[in-house]
Amino acid sequence: MFPKSPENYIIREKYQKIYLLSPGSLTPPPGSEVFVGNIPSVISDDELIFIFSEAGRVYRFQRMIDDNGNNKPFAFISYHNDEDANKAVLFFHKFSIRKHRKLNVHLSVNNCRLYFGNIPREMTKEDVMLNLLNFIEKIVKVLVLPSRCNTALNRGYAFVDFVSHTLAAFAKRQLELGLFWGGRHITVEWAYREPLVPPFIFLQIKCLIFKNIPIDCSRCVFRKFLSLFVHITTVRRIYKKDSHAFVHFQSWEAAEIAIKTLRSHILRIYDREIRVEWARPPNYRRKKTIPDHFSKFVCPQVQNCQEEQKKERKGEAVRFKCRKRGDLRPIS
Repeated sequence: MFPKSPENYIIREKYQKIYLLSPGSLTPPPGSEVFVGNIPSVISDDELIFIFSEAGRVYRFQRMIDDNGNNKPFAFISYHNDEDANKAVLFFHKFSIRKHRKLNVHLSVNNCRLYFGNIPREMTKEDVMLNLLNFIEKIVKVLVLPSRCNTALNRGYAFVDFVSHTLAAFAKRQLELGLFWGGRHITVEWAYREPLVPPFIFLQIKCLIFKNIPIDCSRCVFRKFLSLFVHITTVRRIYKKDSHAFVHFQSWEAAEIAIKTLRSHILRIYDREIRVEWARPPNYRRKKTIPDHFSKFVCPQVQNCQEEQKKERKGEAVRFKCRKRGDLRPIS
């Protein structure tokens, strides 16, 4: 199906087959890989490559296999750019490849960010960078957020971006057991990534979110600051809460022009660096969950109280009368 040439070759490993269709090309940028799931076992590699080539030129095809060499129901496909990867999601998500079998196609998440917790509160991002360079290299960016109450202190954690997922995993293995700063044991974990927004949903977003705004910055001051970079006539509404502000635009095109202009400048309010991002729809925000070290067990007494509260909310609570102060007994 795909053209046979000396440039095309296969790398066989224990649990995967990798087809390098254009190995001499430049490495694709982040966001150029898609995950393909729910693949029938009878579908050959050639057929999949032929189908997904309709979205763009394929750089690499990675098919997962089991211990016996049989194909697993998922694969990874890399394109030469992120535009072709987004096209593949649009074209082939829920695509009927066989009767009653539809493919699941999503952008592949390549997590290159680590979370460093329990850092000394007085450390800046420059301090974190210098300390980490003593152990590891190829750090792309360090993010340290200031405290909302005292901007001279941080919030007790930092995020560090690496060049690749492989380097981030290597750094995690090297640092997670014995990293101490200022007498504190630093916790090193994978940072939780926000869910990927599908392209057809992304094109409907008209809102930008501004982060790390000083709390004492009023809405009027923020509006004047925004007017330095954006045509206010394209803005529908501005909503500010604590250290965040949401700016709603008339259209997606106006929001795109605004974010490109804003990201080309270093944004500061009251000597505080401001970050701007696309606002995420509610269904594509990271869900807040109970930390793993919190107990999820509920004792019987608390469970009984919860059941009583549910009954009260449904209007099925048992009626009580007061005989003496503090004496509650059910009515017979």
